[in-house]
Amino acid sequence: MTQKEDSSKQSGTKRNKIEALIRKLHSKNFRKKNQVIERLGKYKSTRAINTLYEIVESSKWTDKQRINAINALGKHNRKTNRFKQTLKKVVDEPSENRELRRAALTHLSKLRDPQLIGMFKRALNDDYRFIRFWAVRALIKMSNKKAETALIQALGDKDEEIRKNVYMHLERSGPEIIPYLKVAAKSPDANKQLRYGIMGLLGRLGHEDAIPILIDALDAGNDRVVRIAIRGLGKVTSAKSIKPLLDLYAKENMYERFVQSSLYKIAQADILAATIMFVSYILDEESDDNAIELIIQTLKNLRPESTIAIGELKTDPKLAEPVREKMDGLMERLENED
Repeated sequence: MTQKEDSSKQSGTKRNKIEALIRKLHSKNFRKKNQVIERLGKYKSTRAINTLYEIVESSKWTDKQRINAINALGKHNRKTNRFKQTLKKVVDEPSENRELRRAALTHLSKLRDPQLIGMFKRALNDDYRFIRFWAVRALIKMSNKKAETALIQALGDKDEEIRKNVYMHLERSGPEIIPYLKVAAKSPDANKQLRYGIMGLLGRLGHEDAIPILIDALDAGNDRVVRIAIRGLGKVTSAKSIKPLLDLYAKENMYERFVQSSLYKIAQADILAATIMFVSYILDEESDDNAIELIIQTLKNLRPESTIAIGELKTDPKLAEPVREKMDGLMERLENED
């Protein structure tokens, strides 16, 4: 027997085995059918592959059998366009069994294909927790900017574990994601969990680009959003935040503890810049008396650095005499009052 004849004989034997397996799919024994489907996944022949796709695509098979067919195809066909499109169709069909859709999505998550970002983003709104979970995992694995921005909406997920995973990942994204956080925060569809997550993340990023968004949130009308925004401004530590924080306190002294904590952190980071802002506020005749007292207390807590900073400001030869007198009075209060 020639080598060609031997090869042909082996091919024929394999075809016969495949056909024999396919005939067993007509068995009434569900366990036997599942075993056949799993065994078909070991063959790379067109006949075996087409049979598996027929099972995945047809509702006449049980969900368990269709899942087994997906798993079988995933062994050798994962990178083919047919595999991707077939499973994508399953995931995008909400009437399909949720475990079937989850199995399809889990296999697609392994591809790390940017073309699937839209599908994973849609899956973030799914009712089934594990579909959302695997959609998040897929987007995280991609290390792609579009995938990261798609993840933002999952900061508002009703599941705490999902929110935590997304938060930890986005925290490593850097300031480039801030404009997308701003858009998401202003969306009329943003739920409270999403807004909480965005404000917290902006503070953790600690970048000046986050300041305008956090300042806007001080008027959010939601106590928790406001508190998170106040803390966020304390983490960014920019003197630009001092006046808005004082204005908030003048309107709502219920935030005194949070405002004072953030003012202290901001001043601690740059005492001279903060002192300039504090003194400017005190010198403004329209400033709130309670807010001025909060400034005094903050400056006391920062002694001796605060008194040194005021002393440095007083050396300015352009300083008007009335201003100098008020600064002398401020210095006296800091030095003499406990």
